[in-house]
Amino acid sequence: MPNSGEEFYNTFYNAFTSESSDRRSELKEYSREISENLKFENMYGSQQKPPKLMKIEDFNWWKNRFEGWVKAFAPESWLKLVSEYKAPVKEGGELIDEKDFTEKDIKEVVTEYRMITLIKQSLKEVFEASLPKVVEMRKRKEEELKKLIEEVKADAKTAAEKAQKSEEKGNAEEKEGKKEKAVEDQKAEKEDLVLKENEMF
Repeated sequence: MPNSGEEFYNTFYNAFTSESSDRRSELKEYSREISENLKFENMYGSQQKPPKLMKIEDFNWWKNRFEGWVKAFAPESWLKLVSEYKAPVKEGGELIDEKDFTEKDIKEVVTEYRMITLIKQSLKEVFEASLPKVVEMRKRKEEELKKLIEEVKADAKTAAEKAQKSEEKGNAEEKEGKKEKAVEDQKAEKEDLVLKENEMF
């Protein structure tokens, strides 16, 4: 029993002594080193992992590092990328089914798939980081487009209403003009009748 009490005392004591603060600073140092190593590995790659593109602004720099890494650690995949992979075909130009691949066909398709995987592995972070921005931008563009469509519809409706009012006004004026002309024609006819009647007498 006295032994466990001593452990409790030492643990409690260490919490308020320089020993525990030294341990914390040690852990912080380890954590910083691990973080720097991961950052370095992401930037330059390792034997198992290609360098990663962390920000789209670093594309040109990453491209050169990625190319160098693939040439060093996956040269068959690099050569296949440069020479372009062509799916195996039969004499008539029809694609060969995967179950009928020869060893050479299998080796070539594996090399091609490995290159695709390496590229995806390298670009994953930047695309995952960019995807929400792209989705948000697309949403914004769709909203702007909807707003623009609504504005165009409203403008078209206003223009149609103005045209209709103008047409109605024109029709009303035309009717009024016809009425006035009819009245004037009737007056002229009456005057002609009166003149004719006067001439008779």
